[in-house]
Amino acid sequence: MCLASFGVFGVLPGFWGLPTALPAGTAAAGSIALINALGNLSSVVNPAVIGVIKERTGEFNGGLLWLALMGALAIVVLTVIVRLWGSAERRVTVATVEGNVDAHR
Repeated sequence: MCLASFGVFGVLPGFWGLPTALPAGTAAAGSIALINALGNLSSVVNPAVIGVIKERTGEFNGGLLWLALMGALAIVVLTVIVRLWGSAERRVTVATVEGNVDAHR
């Protein structure tokens, strides 16, 4: 658990930099609010899921596996968002540059 804590808490500064780095203005505030809302929702759902898994199996191993799977899902979703956001920004940048080149001709 201590080693897992090093990994989780080591990622937090980089994670919290993304909501303000990718979107700007009110979208950044909205993304932080969405992250907080999902975090609060998970603090209600995850203990219930872990309790159900413990009752059915008699051990906490399944509950810890559930938390690990949710962490892996978060990594996959975050990777997809960053890649999609980056490709959208490149399209906008290329279109803007091409528009500026055409305007100067």
